[in-house]
Amino acid sequence: MQSPFRLLALLAIFLCFAAFEVNAENLKIGTTLALSGPYATMGRQALQGMQMAVEEVNANGGIKGRQVQLLVDDFGDFDLKKAVTATRKFIDVDKIELLFPLIVEDAEAIVPIASRKPVFSMIVGCGARKCGSNLGSYNVRAPSSHDLIIKRLVNYASSKKIKHACVVAAESTYYAAYGELISELSKAEGQKVTYQTVPYSNTDDYRSIATKFARSDCDAIYAWIPIGSAGAFFKRVRENGSSALILSTVETDDPQVLTTAGYAAEGVIFSRFSVGTPEFQKKYMEKFHELPSRPAIPSYDGVKLLLNLAAQVGTDPNALKNAIVQVKNRAATNGTISYTADGERTGEDVELMQIKNGKPVEVTLERF
Repeated sequence: MQSPFRLLALLAIFLCFAAFEVNAENLKIGTTLALSGPYATMGRQALQGMQMAVEEVNANGGIKGRQVQLLVDDFGDFDLKKAVTATRKFIDVDKIELLFPLIVEDAEAIVPIASRKPVFSMIVGCGARKCGSNLGSYNVRAPSSHDLIIKRLVNYASSKKIKHACVVAAESTYYAAYGELISELSKAEGQKVTYQTVPYSNTDDYRSIATKFARSDCDAIYAWIPIGSAGAFFKRVRENGSSALILSTVETDDPQVLTTAGYAAEGVIFSRFSVGTPEFQKKYMEKFHELPSRPAIPSYDGVKLLLNLAAQVGTDPNALKNAIVQVKNRAATNGTISYTADGERTGEDVELMQIKNGKPVEVTLERF
């Protein structure tokens, strides 16, 4: 019969090895991204930002001795059933501890699934108004709201003495909300506003509405439509003889838009959040051989922030939510990071851009 002391010693050794085994397990996180289809550039940039954040965290020892493992699923051209299937696998089979949806469309489908587990989620590319605020308390956003983008565009249009603003917006959570905000702010500036919604599409050139706007007295045309259709819409407007100022979405400089639009993209105004510090741009260029664009910056900053908080409080959703709403004026790749009580990110720098000779050129930079 073994002595109690020997049994205690063996138990201590067992517990040490057991603890080592737990620590040796990877901390798994999952993301649903559009890596093919019209939003492939956006999805790729989001993934690259996340990869940089994960690699830096792992290089610094990981999370309490655990290396972070990033699991990725491509839902292509907004195949939300695929995103749902991937999320269920992430949670039930892979046992992820954090979830990172791309934008509001996939978030609305998968965050409720994660919340029931519960698994904390952060939307890495969503610029919609109050993005994800209706999806429960275990969800926040990495980027700031595009309200700031819209206000900057309307302010610019007002400075150009616009009298009649024509607005076309696709029928989706993101586009329709901002079509309405553009209309509201333009009216507040004393402008006549014509507002038109169109079905959400990445292939339609919206010929009828482009022709209608081009042949009216619109001196500003806001195109708040998917990037797969934006370039063709610009062409239709110009082909119908309009010289109106065109203002469009944050993805206006996407290669797909510029290639399709050709000459019609010249002079188009858009606004976006800054693409990060020179140091970050250099580091990103060296790794991926391209400059960062949205949402590389918020995905990098957001994932790194959430992992750092997880190192402090763990991955329990309540603990993470309590920790993240305490974040105020934290230095970031773009501006600063602060969170409101309902999970809204603030503090990013806003750039006003114009397409000149096929490339985006900064008009001005302001902080909001």
